[in-house]
Amino acid sequence: MRPHVSELRPMQRRWRDLGKRRLFVSLAGAPVPPVLLGVLIIFAFVGASEPSRRTGSGILLAAIAWSLIAGSAYLQIVSRWRGTISRAECIILGVITAATLPTVAFLASPFFDWTGENISGRGVGIFLGIILVPFGLLGGWIFWRLGVRPAVATIGDLVPVFD
Repeated sequence: MRPHVSELRPMQRRWRDLGKRRLFVSLAGAPVPPVLLGVLIIFAFVGASEPSRRTGSGILLAAIAWSLIAGSAYLQIVSRWRGTISRAECIILGVITAATLPTVAFLASPFFDWTGENISGRGVGIFLGIILVPFGLLGGWIFWRLGVRPAVATIGDLVPVFD
């Protein structure tokens, strides 16, 4: 049974009230500010050479692709089944996608060259995943703020009231 509007907490939205196009666009856009911030931090330490710019654009493309894949899967499987999504779920989704991005990039590296350089070792991926957690918090909050929170609660079907 799907939750009624009156049963929702303030930081919860029903699945059927969400704009699917808005969700898709916000899933693609949520990792952009955190990745750009991270790339700017890397440029501050390393410098903005041609290889580092290519690496930054590869990281951005990988983050957007992984956000779309993992986020869409979560929304279709868990949120649709439960009928709701909360702010905490959005933030946790952002953290998990950010933390698993280096490992996924390592596993996908035989097929794609996301960063312009080889990613060496799983241990590096785990370490980078831990470093990316704060960036995932920001990405999850952006997803909540732009994709889920603006959803307007609909009343639903009133026909059963008159039966």
